[in-house]
Amino acid sequence: VLLGELGRYRPELVARPRLVVGSKADAADPSLVGRSELDLVISAVTGAGVAERFQDAIWALEQAAGRLRAAARGLELEGWHGTADMLTGWAEEAEGTLTELTSDLVRP
Repeated sequence: VLLGELGRYRPELVARPRLVVGSKADAADPSLVGRSELDLVISAVTGAGVAERFQDAIWALEQAAGRLRAAARGLELEGWHGTADMLTGWAEEAEGTLTELTSDLVRP
């Protein structure tokens, strides 16, 4: 349902990588959580999965932004300016998300 709505809103967003997160792990039936389509499960109450998953997300965003920037540089050299601009925009979005994540982690 959500992917259908996202596709109607902005079709290009459906092709982007995504992470499906389930919260309230402290209240969920463990047998259902293990069988779910979730990429990760966290609990704000117990803190389970939060710190290590944020570190994983930060690392993944750093890697993705670096790969996008490298690809954009290569395409720019080959004359694919529009595609290079798109990849650079995605890298900037990843870096913006990274900044938001890290600043949220250090706020009192």
